[in-house]
Amino acid sequence: MNSKHSAAERQPANRVLQLDGSGDYVRLPSGLFDDLEEATVEAWVKWQRLGPFSQPFGFGGMWQVMGVNNGHTTRALTFFIYLQVQELHVITALDVLQADHWYHIAIVSGKGGMKLYLNGVLTGARDFKGSFAAIGNGEQNLFGGVHWPDNTSFYGQLAEVRIWSYCRSEKQIRQTLHQGLAGDEADLVGLWNFAAADARDSSPNDYDGVLVGNARCGGVLF
Repeated sequence: MNSKHSAAERQPANRVLQLDGSGDYVRLPSGLFDDLEEATVEAWVKWQRLGPFSQPFGFGGMWQVMGVNNGHTTRALTFFIYLQVQELHVITALDVLQADHWYHIAIVSGKGGMKLYLNGVLTGARDFKGSFAAIGNGEQNLFGGVHWPDNTSFYGQLAEVRIWSYCRSEKQIRQTLHQGLAGDEADLVGLWNFAAADARDSSPNDYDGVLVGNARCGGVLF
């Protein structure tokens, strides 16, 4: 597929997505990842307020979601996969988050099981081998949005959101932790670095997102 964003047009990954907790978010097109049997999702995340079940990213629909939130105990980090039968698979790292701190979060799903990495270090794993394809519902792919109305809207920043079509290893995650990507790397499904002050996808797939509500792009990472 040819990209409408050439490599020459891409800017350094130096901007962040700012969400103010009032219900703003980025919406990606539906059905993007429904066929992925394994995947790795990475992002830099900074919570500016640690409200219960505040979700920086999630993919699916109500009760059919894969994503990350900061859990009911607000300093906990949780990686969850809900299946369409309301079957829950979850990894929780307790007491690891603080407000106004940047964290690199990576979630891995598929044939190697579920894995949660924080700043390049494995913090938890489960044997469940499902990924996007197991969810069976790709209606709502959101950065900062909520899939359940009782959850707290995300208030904070995201940067360098990446989705890969395979299970990345701890070594691979660490190798590119602080490295901006060009967007044409092998097995990269999507890259949202907000460099153009919008939610366009900098990979050749053109999975461009839409800024909703007060969502805006600005500032710099770190």
